Amino acid sequence: MVRVAGTVCVAFAAFACASSPPVRPAASSATRRTDIIGQDEIRSREWNNAYEMIAALRGNWLQERGPDSFALTSEIQVLVDGMRLGGVDMLRSHPVGSVVRAQYYDPIAAAARFGLMYNKGAIELFTASGVTDKKP
Repeated sequence: MVRVAGTVCVAFAAFACASSPPVRPAASSATRRTDIIGQDEIRSREWNNAYEMIAALRGNWLQERGPDSFALTSEIQVLVDGMRLGGVDMLRSHPVGSVVRAQYYDPIAAAARFGLMYNKGAIELFTASGVTDKKP
């Protein structure tokens, strides 16, 4: 009798676990992409300039990584709609009003996408006038 009751309990537990839908984690800031700042984050508050926005939302983008070459020194490059502006100081003079997305490229991805002079990484800003496809 005890054996039958134990078997029934095990069967019931297995059936209950198998029939329940999978639990999906709720969307949160922990699941956001770390290489993109989307329009919702950009519009979350008022910013004085693009540097302030990036420093507050993804400060690690502004930290240089990797060694410099003996012959060439470089810094993180900034692009706006595919046009190179210069180093991160250029972000201080760029208004946030027209920015719809910002994307960070690590040193390897930046060098592969834009060329070897981007060996410290790149930050690209996409503006409303320059974006035709709003998906990253």
